[in-house]
Amino acid sequence: MASPPSSTAPAEARRWRMPAVLALTVLIAYLDRINITLALPLIAEQFAWTEPELQRYGSLLMSLFYVGYGLSGLLLTPFAANLGPRRGIIIILTLASLFTALSAFLSQFILLFAACRVLLGAAEGPHIPLSGMAVRNWFPLSERSRANSILFSGIFLAIILGPIVLVPIMHTFGWRAAFLGLAVAGLAVSI
Repeated sequence: MASPPSSTAPAEARRWRMPAVLALTVLIAYLDRINITLALPLIAEQFAWTEPELQRYGSLLMSLFYVGYGLSGLLLTPFAANLGPRRGIIIILTLASLFTALSAFLSQFILLFAACRVLLGAAEGPHIPLSGMAVRNWFPLSERSRANSILFSGIFLAIILGPIVLVPIMHTFGWRAAFLGLAVAGLAVSI
């Protein structure tokens, strides 16, 4: 005869949802990160950039994200850690969604577009450290590798799904639609 389920079984199942939700947040964040790479040919076409302008503006837009990301990872992570992983990740997703949407609206001005990319990077910088903190808080050492594997699967899913999902959206509805769709997805997850 089977033993009755323990009272901790529902709590155990809920606990394992956390790395799956974190994987979803990482998926959206990485799609925000790579969307510019997929959109650059369409952006260049829309603004009639020459090949040298595409190289200059494209590298600028991609590089500035990493400047913001790196600096905020160093400078803002301690502040975000004081908020706690849950609240910090909600704020990160909300700000990243805002800056992704603003990128679509302000793109006709290269300096404002570039500023949005820096701010997007700055918003996302503490995301991975806070996710790691959440895993550390919720899982004993013996289970962390599995929880982290689930969490980081979001990165690989973004790399796989980005071109499959975003490129058709960009070609059908325009590159701004993909940016706005990611902003809505980020807000939905943060809510």
